[in-house]
Amino acid sequence: MDISGAVVLVTGASSGIGGATARAASRAGARVALLARREERIRQLAKELGESVALAVPCDVTDRIQVTAAVEAAIEKSGRIDVLVNNAGQGLQATVDAIDPEDFRAVLELNLVAPLWQY
Repeated sequence: MDISGAVVLVTGASSGIGGATARAASRAGARVALLARREERIRQLAKELGESVALAVPCDVTDRIQVTAAVEAAIEKSGRIDVLVNNAGQGLQATVDAIDPEDFRAVLELNLVAPLWQY
């Protein structure tokens, strides 16, 4: 697939699969919008990729207002979004008796609810 010139929005871009995906998209000629809660990490990644092709937008994808603002920032800079890599996510590893229901609810919000929001 040729994504040269495409605008790719990557959530969870501050590390792991999200960071690797953003780097790969950039190498393939795409412009990237980097979304994550860890602002310093995405700013560093934007600097690494080149701020002319990468936009760092601090965003907690469980906060609909932040998601809307992030999408608007990406569209303002690049005119559109062609590809969404909805990568933000988290795991919870514990025995059932040790899981805090609030922690479980937060994982469900991030992994299952947040990706369903429409802009």
